[in-house]
Formats: sequence, C-alpha cells, structure tokens
Amino acid sequence: MNGGDVPVTAAALSDAAVAVELERRRVRLAAQDVAAVETVAMLCWETRGTRFATPLAVVRHVLDGVSVTALPGAPAAVVGVFVRRGVIHTLFDPAAALGLEPAGGGAGAVLLVRQDRPYVAIRVDAVQDVVQVPSAPVAEAGRRDGIAQLIVLPDAPPITIVDMARLIGHLTGRGGAVPAVPPPQEG
Repeated sequence: MNGGDVPVTAAALSDAAVAVELERRRVRLAAQDVAAVETVAMLCWETRGTRFATPLAVVRHVLDGVSVTALPGAPAAVVGVFVRRGVIHTLFDPAAALGLEPAGGGAGAVLLVRQDRPYVAIRVDAVQDVVQVPSAPVAEAGRRDGIAQLIVLPDAPPITIVDMARLIGHLTGRGGAVPAVPPPQEG
C-alpha cells in the first residue's frame, strides 16, 4: 500500500471481489472527471460589499469611471447620463433593485450592458474577475423568479447571479414588476 491508501474490506466479499468493485468505481469516477462540464464565463463585481456575477456575454464594455450629468427629477435609481463614442447612455445604480442601500454618488466601475436602445450602464463599486461557472446552476437560476439568485458551488464561495435583462427591465420600467431578491447576509 502507498502512504495514502486505505484498506477496504467488506465482510461478504472476497479480496478479489473488493478489488474488482474498486476498479469499477475508479474507472467510473475517472470517466466523470474527464467528461467536459459546460461552463459560462461570469463577470464578478461588487456593490455595497456584496459580490455579484453576470454572464460576461451580456457586458459590452467595462469602464473605470465616467463623467455623469445628473438628471433633475429622475428616479433614484438613475445616476445620470453620459456620452461614450457619441452615444448617450443612462447610468443606473442597481443597489435598491438588488436589496441594498443606494450609495448616492462616487466613483466606481461602469458596466455597459449589451443591448439595443435604450443604451444603459450599471454603476458598480468594483469589477473583480471573470470566473467559469458550470452552466447548469446558472440556467437553473435563470428559470427562477427574481433579479438575483444565490448559487452555491462545491469548493467555491457562494455567488449571486444577476439576470441583467430582468434588472434592466426593472430599472427602466420596461420589464414589468420583477421582485428583487436580496442577497444573503454574510456573517
């Protein structure tokens, strides 16, 4: 035996039968490990100390910050407007829709959302990284009601997936009333 091997015994099986069963299981597990797991590239970002992610495919561009013109009388979720490459974008603060306290002003990153008119962007506190997440839990989260869904993966911190189409629909008033699902409290 190697240092990490553990003897396996079964009262009703011979040593040869145990060896055959272990080999069968080893082969089955090896095949599962080799099987390709379809993944989705997710852009992770933070707002008000909470980590969120959205499919990278729905983000057109990430900006470090923009000069925003406030719109008097606009809803609280509208930070203002800015121009990028001759196109006017509306900048939204997603905090309230995600169950968080709005921050008011301040710098941060801006996610330009990949959609045709209206051109919209989301202000976030920071962009963290891009991670590969198995597509099955992401698809399952998309089938549930709400803007955001927490998923828990083995060997990874929990991640709150944001359905950007629902979020934008909620923020622009074009997607009907979509209930916000607040992220879990850490602690």
